[in-house]
Amino acid sequence: MSANTSYSQDHCRTEISAQHEVDAAIVWDWLSAVHQSQVLTRRTVIEATF
Repeated sequence: MSANTSYSQDHCRTEISAQHEVDAAIVWDWLSAVHQSQVLTRRTVIEATF
């Protein structure tokens, strides 16, 4: 019984950490996309200014 309980707890913990990694990857993709768009916008403004 205790072995089954520890297995289910580990399984839950693994799913939570996997979900957290997915969320982190999504946030990282979003941040890098925002950063790239800001760099492109800034470059366009600089080229238009000069």
